[in-house]
Amino acid sequence: MPLCDVCNKKLDDDEGYLLTTAEITASKLSWKCFLERTISDMPEVLHNPNLLSRAVFARASSDSPWQVCEQCSTMFEFNRKHAHTEWLHFRQTGEPSEGFAVCKLSFQGRDIIADPLDKSAWDNMLEAVSAAMREIRQELSMPPTEDA
Repeated sequence: MPLCDVCNKKLDDDEGYLLTTAEITASKLSWKCFLERTISDMPEVLHNPNLLSRAVFARASSDSPWQVCEQCSTMFEFNRKHAHTEWLHFRQTGEPSEGFAVCKLSFQGRDIIADPLDKSAWDNMLEAVSAAMREIRQELSMPPTEDA
């Protein structure tokens, strides 16, 4: 049985949506949830821009489809009918109908290099990540940084 790629809930046979990485990464709420979990697991992410970049860009470079449950779907803006049809097709065939990554990753020593594949999706992602980090820092009473 498939799991929601956001919350790990088991998806019923008739429940689910197939979203692109661009749709996932454009959501401030999704980033906030992801970053709060990441910070909970690795608090040093808050003070280490390199670790934060790695976490963000690794998520944005996902070239596989995102299976999302009904509850988590409320975090995203997308065509529900199309995404559900895509999910049913994916469940039957195992093949998504389009590519998914927002960026391509490479490494040069300790540096991570993210090469945007779609400028609009990239800009939407950066805006959503920055907004989520600003909220998290506010909630933690931390001063803003240049990257957020």
